[in-house]
Amino acid sequence: MSLTLTTDRTGSPMIRSDALGVFVHWLPVTKLQLEWFLCDQPSNRFNQEWYERILGVHKSDPGRVSAALVTDRTYYRALATGLTPGEVEPFANWLARGDGGQYELPTHKEWKILYDEFAAALPIELSYVTGLTDGAGKPRLTARTRALVERMNQTAMRLPGLGSRGAAAATPSLADQMLMRNGVMEWVQWRAADRHQDFGGRGYPYHDLVNNRRDFTLEAGPHDPGPRYADTDSRLRGYGFRLIRRS
Repeated sequence: MSLTLTTDRTGSPMIRSDALGVFVHWLPVTKLQLEWFLCDQPSNRFNQEWYERILGVHKSDPGRVSAALVTDRTYYRALATGLTPGEVEPFANWLARGDGGQYELPTHKEWKILYDEFAAALPIELSYVTGLTDGAGKPRLTARTRALVERMNQTAMRLPGLGSRGAAAATPSLADQMLMRNGVMEWVQWRAADRHQDFGGRGYPYHDLVNNRRDFTLEAGPHDPGPRYADTDSRLRGYGFRLIRRS
């Protein structure tokens, strides 16, 4: 596969999928990205009270962790979990205003294609990601983003269950490096016969097996968490998302 990388408007890295011809977030969307959105999005809906509810889904755990405190026991707190699919769309639209791309959740079929493509590839040297520059040679990742990507990478490479199907368990893949297996459950769009199914009240069921540390298949399709999770305060703390960018 070719190695083409870019960033979204928050300076968070994205990698191009040769199979789909789209860019996809290197990691599930992080709370750091969400905070950029909140700071640049004056809204009665997306405000401090809303963010505190997002942080509160972890209940007794601190809802957020800085890069310096990311470990294999805390890394999930750095990820933007607890959002409903109805809240992902405004964030995606805000990203699109930064570069004109079309940001959205992948369909369940696209997610599987992405996983298969990256699971078949070896991890890459992280400096290719953290060292991205613009045309003037200026770093595209902020210091905070770079520190978080580096610590998440260190964590991802020592989580259990590494390795793609048929490979030695100790052989990590690019999908492992991108936390496509040991990250969080990830929301996707579910389409049947090229139509959106009205799962979850919005056509966005979650991807049922993303966090499974065993080999998995997706032929059965995603699981439907029920309409109460579509656009309400009924939040799933283990569910996050990553977006694709179509040109």
